[in-house]
Amino acid sequence: MMEFIEKGKAIEEMLRRYWDGKETLREIMQSIPAADVRPVKWKSVREYTPEPGRYLTCRRSMTTPPSYYCSILSYTDNLESVDAYDFEGERIPGWFEYDSEYGHYSCDNVEWYMPLPPMPPNCGAEMEEEQT
Repeated sequence: MMEFIEKGKAIEEMLRRYWDGKETLREIMQSIPAADVRPVKWKSVREYTPEPGRYLTCRRSMTTPPSYYCSILSYTDNLESVDAYDFEGERIPGWFEYDSEYGHYSCDNVEWYMPLPPMPPNCGAEMEEEQT
């Protein structure tokens, strides 16, 4: 289980335990939970090339003036490897999405991206129970 604490509260707790004199500084430091998070920042597609996978993307709309919206897309090094029919001859990297009516299609309006967060524990377990 991940536990998150505020920096100020962590320092106060460390000092209180240290002043009590019952624990060494090493024991106190080892008992404090590490934050199991890393800063996640939006990356510009102009500056960074993503690894193949799924990402949260910020896309530019085709409206005037342009607006932006977020969606989950996949990125690949070779569009043809995703679907040889939809991307025939397109041996290039790119963003793509799937539509049940139109199949796979590429998306060239991605401006920013970031990794998807992990799924919550037991996500979907309620749905599985309802179906049984």
